[in-house]
Amino acid sequence: MALTIIKMSTVATAAGPKTTGSTTGSTTGSTTGPTNLDKFVVNLNGLADLLHELVGIASDEGCHDVSPTLVALAKTGLTQYDPQTLINAFISYSHMFWDQIKQREKEFFVANASKIFADLPIKDINVFGCLTAVDEEGTPILDNDDVDSVFDFFDSMVKISIKYIHEQRCMEVKETKDGLRPVYTKNYMRQVKLGSHAKTWDIDLLSQLRG
Repeated sequence: MALTIIKMSTVATAAGPKTTGSTTGSTTGSTTGPTNLDKFVVNLNGLADLLHELVGIASDEGCHDVSPTLVALAKTGLTQYDPQTLINAFISYSHMFWDQIKQREKEFFVANASKIFADLPIKDINVFGCLTAVDEEGTPILDNDDVDSVFDFFDSMVKISIKYIHEQRCMEVKETKDGLRPVYTKNYMRQVKLGSHAKTWDIDLLSQLRG
């Protein structure tokens, strides 16, 4: 695929993204490049473009469960939302599924896509059904590279979300009964078990405090 993913710190194609480190230089979220909100929106739009393409391929092969036209309308609908609303909705409704996304459990993911995208236009369209679509002979229409490309986008969106939550919680080093310790000063998305997810996704949240 020629679609572009902006990941945590680099630009890569959907077929093979790689990370090289964090672009966030401080706990306040200041950066010298695109913010995490910018990266999230780019990835979400890239995912929508990819799904539109894949639904078109499935449709050409006889799978008409979803119309490419409907996907195009949903893509347009996403532009009506501000970036903060988009990332808040994604985090709120997807964080309980981040382990399954990490494991790339395709069938589970297809079954729960409408929950992940609750409050967004794409929720009412079975757009992810194309990932498991088969032709008349029972052969999968999309190959593994196509499916991996979808998960590559989700990997990026989850990692960006983890970094974004960390920024919004505003970590500071403060004096405690145990000495100086990094603590969060805000409760943004308090329902998300940030430390557990950061460990699963191999993100060092304390790196920004190291000089």
